[in-house]
Amino acid sequence: MSEQHQRGFALLLVIWVLATLAVVAAGFAASTRSETRLARNLYDAARARALAEAGIARATVALLETDPRARWRADGTPYPLEFDGGRVRIRVEDEDGKIDLNRAPPAMLAGLCAELDIEAAVCDALVDGVVARRKAATPPEPPGVPGLRLGVPPPVPDRQDAAFTTVEELRQLPGVDGASVERLRSFVTVYAESDHIDPAVAPREVLLAIPGIDPGAVERLLAARGSDTGLFVPPPALPGADAYAAPGQLHAATIIAEAVSETGAAFARRSVVGLTGQPLAPVQVLEWRQQLDDGPADEAAFRGN
Repeated sequence: MSEQHQRGFALLLVIWVLATLAVVAAGFAASTRSETRLARNLYDAARARALAEAGIARATVALLETDPRARWRADGTPYPLEFDGGRVRIRVEDEDGKIDLNRAPPAMLAGLCAELDIEAAVCDALVDGVVARRKAATPPEPPGVPGLRLGVPPPVPDRQDAAFTTVEELRQLPGVDGASVERLRSFVTVYAESDHIDPAVAPREVLLAIPGIDPGAVERLLAARGSDTGLFVPPPALPGADAYAAPGQLHAATIIAEAVSETGAAFARRSVVGLTGQPLAPVQVLEWRQQLDDGPADEAAFRGN
């Protein structure tokens, strides 16, 4: 082989090696970029999650305030906060404002189904299933009263023998579909431990579920609640609702914190906390889960406008 041919072969070999190295380098760079993006996404998600959980902690502290003017409202009023470049919208829902699956009159459950436009067949199956399950369960003990005498919420009772220990158990009832359970979820509870709902914190849907209720009276009540100045003012009466509505005392609440980080990553945390009235352990976490079905739809909704 001539020297010219050797030089040509060497040149081709060098070109082939350089091309191979370029391909390897390009693949490595692409892999590095992917891993960097993945790490960044995980970091952003972790920040959003931390923001949401900080919101839960902030709401819990607000519920323990002894000054009524500093205590947050537990009727679903949104509280928007900003922290470390991110934003959190927090809502607190008093469980006494919801329909208790273990104690509420079946007529209230039927009224709620009608208010939420749940099919009649599903409604009948749900009410019949709840009643049957209650009969089969050991009757729960009534809430204790020592805490009430001391002016603090009663301890969260043991519900192991209750007909329902979670709202999710509605899915076990024959004829009740998952979509209907999701529509009911925000308005029913297992933590109220009462056969009445508290009209001072109950949402519109629950108030309208009261059999024979005057919708006009419900709207007047909601308007009065919306104009609350922070001082306790008894809500307007609900004529004909005495069998279903009565003032309650906050002892368990759902806290929903929806967070968006500065980069747009979102996370929502849903927790149910019980107020024990014990100085050394004033809060008991009853549920702790990621909120998947009720995030903010847009910027205006997120800001609570």
